[in-house]
Amino acid sequence: MGQADQRSKAGVARERQDLGQWIKCIAETEMPVFGQTVRYFTQAIDDEDSSASAMAQIILQDASMTARVLRLANSTFYNPSGQPISTVSRSLVILGTDVVRSICLSLSVIDALLQGGVRERAIQHMVRAFHAAVQARSLAIEGHDRFPEEVFIATLLLHLGDMAFWCFAGELGKEADAALKQGLELSEVEDGIIGFRLKQLTLGLARFWQLNGLLLDALQGKSTRRGRVQWVELGDRIAATAETKGWDSPQMRQVIQDTAIALDLSVEAVTESVHRNAEEAARAAINYGIPAEAQLILATGSSDAGNAAEELAGNAGAPAFTSPDPVLQLKVLRELSLVVGDQAGLNVLLEMVLEGMYRGIGLDRVLFALLTQDKRLLKPRFALGTSSDALLQHLTLELSRAQPGLLNDVVWGKESFWIRDATDPSLAGRVPDKLVALAGAAGFLIAPVVVNNQAIGIFYADRQPSRRPLDGESYESFKLFTHQANIGLEYKQRHMAQKS
Repeated sequence: MGQADQRSKAGVARERQDLGQWIKCIAETEMPVFGQTVRYFTQAIDDEDSSASAMAQIILQDASMTARVLRLANSTFYNPSGQPISTVSRSLVILGTDVVRSICLSLSVIDALLQGGVRERAIQHMVRAFHAAVQARSLAIEGHDRFPEEVFIATLLLHLGDMAFWCFAGELGKEADAALKQGLELSEVEDGIIGFRLKQLTLGLARFWQLNGLLLDALQGKSTRRGRVQWVELGDRIAATAETKGWDSPQMRQVIQDTAIALDLSVEAVTESVHRNAEEAARAAINYGIPAEAQLILATGSSDAGNAAEELAGNAGAPAFTSPDPVLQLKVLRELSLVVGDQAGLNVLLEMVLEGMYRGIGLDRVLFALLTQDKRLLKPRFALGTSSDALLQHLTLELSRAQPGLLNDVVWGKESFWIRDATDPSLAGRVPDKLVALAGAAGFLIAPVVVNNQAIGIFYADRQPSRRPLDGESYESFKLFTHQANIGLEYKQRHMAQKS
């Protein structure tokens, strides 16, 4: 073996690697964003009533994440009916929070790994893991598992330690890779060069991030003949066997036979299914951002995957602030008309309106504030865009009929306004100090939310963070979305009253 080297990025000592150091280094230095995403989405689902809203806000803070979630939500993998989905809020209704959460966690781990020193072996493990996850999810659905997305995530992360090691190992990874190419078994390389088993690294990372119980069960070998772990194990076996032995090998025939027994299906039906899943995995992997090497999943490559890769390359580099998109505005307005008539609640409608304003009109931040029962306060309920958390926490506005001003005109007069400069001396005393401090000379848009001819709250929007000017077109679009919200809320409230 060569002399001691320093890891290229993390600085872990080369001589006899310490597993605890590796776990801490990968979790806190190499992949901190993934850990943060896990925490965000774990907190978001703790409260079932607000989980969809919390998840939508998390996703919409990242323009790139938003674009990719919507691309996947409209893919045949998740949306075989082809029902158009233009907003994150709508995707949560159509696909469900479990599916969208699975998409986000998958995107996060793939992003984190691709930021490392990705080499051939890292790509190989990443592609195999994704293929296995698609196979396992399909098996879970066929086996009537209640939470197939949990199976997908558990299978995707089953070899997380392997993927992380080959992405972040630096010179040590090169030495281990060379040893494997010379014919050494992985166990020999783990014992003689790496210093620990990569499965131990996966288990340590899963515990550090408090990942789901199904993953821990699979890693610890807690398998039963008819338990949920079997879908994880079978998906992993299918992907590994296809890659290392081939689709026509005796080993693959055995895996398919075992799968047929587990599902109580014919060998022919399972064979057709796993081949179809492999093709779907190749296409879906490209949408997830895995490089074009995803075509290695298939024996003969995939023109669909190649076309998707070219399309994604042209969409790289999302802007920091959303730009006006008239086409998206029309799509969201059309979807709002559908939401008005379906079973989605009032919160979904309001969130979709905010998303249409934020992404369609191209505003930096938007907010809905609800009028309290005593009519004295406007309390923030939903917000999107820059510093949305701060808006929710600090932008409670006081309201008094005895003090004339902008808020009275909006709430009691039911008027909309485009305030071009909140610091204009002619507006002194009319605009609340909080809004002057928030928007400054950039100005803002404000409109009442009206149900049964009574204001129940307000919409607020601005472009102060980007210093981009508001304009007449933005204001008209803002009022249009407000009008659509008022119609939808009134219809839904009337419908709810009739049912009660």
